[in-house]
Amino acid sequence: MEIIKLNIIDIRKNKQKKNNTIVANYLLKYNLNWEDFSKVINKKELERVLFELNWNFEQFHKKCLDDEAFCIVVSGRISKLASRQGVADELFILHSINKYTKRLGVFVKKPENELIVFNNEIKVKKKLNKETLFRSIDGIISGKLTGFIFCKIILGKGSTQMNSWNEAKNLIKWAIESKFKDNLIFLIDTDDLFMFKELKNLVLFYINIQVFSHIHFQEWVKNSIK
Repeated sequence: MEIIKLNIIDIRKNKQKKNNTIVANYLLKYNLNWEDFSKVINKKELERVLFELNWNFEQFHKKCLDDEAFCIVVSGRISKLASRQGVADELFILHSINKYTKRLGVFVKKPENELIVFNNEIKVKKKLNKETLFRSIDGIISGKLTGFIFCKIILGKGSTQMNSWNEAKNLIKWAIESKFKDNLIFLIDTDDLFMFKELKNLVLFYINIQVFSHIHFQEWVKNSIK
């Protein structure tokens, strides 16, 4: 029974290329329809790009028309799909590793309801606690092993990627300070080995809090039920 190995970088690159093309095709039009264009971009990220370049949108658009390479690169940064594709990719990872772990009697799936940290516990989010600071719980482990999963794909660098690293660090800090007893797995596939190692070092002395890639998580499950 072989461990499932996913080429995360290729999966993300192929999706990213498609997302970039959608945005670039809009930008390369002289008569750009802003209403349609705004539906496919992350407006806040576009604002950050304009601020960094000290340009207005007209200057930015002209640069895209004059320099197609620039247009393609910046399209990847401001694509709305690029910032929202993570949930689908992470769900794909959970489904894929479950094909392996379920044969060992360990089941991995997305929670049926949105989960949050509330009063030092992981609970279903309700209207009464909607103001509580949200911590991402993306998966549930059941069967011969139990616990929760924080699942992220973090490729490249930027504000979105740093937000994911910070979210992971904050959840680890909460788990340590609250003396969380159940398994809490940080399932992270990334090309940033420095940040990944830094995260692993935070949980070095905690048996129930672990940081894994999707491959090493499957190995952990196999070894844990022996």
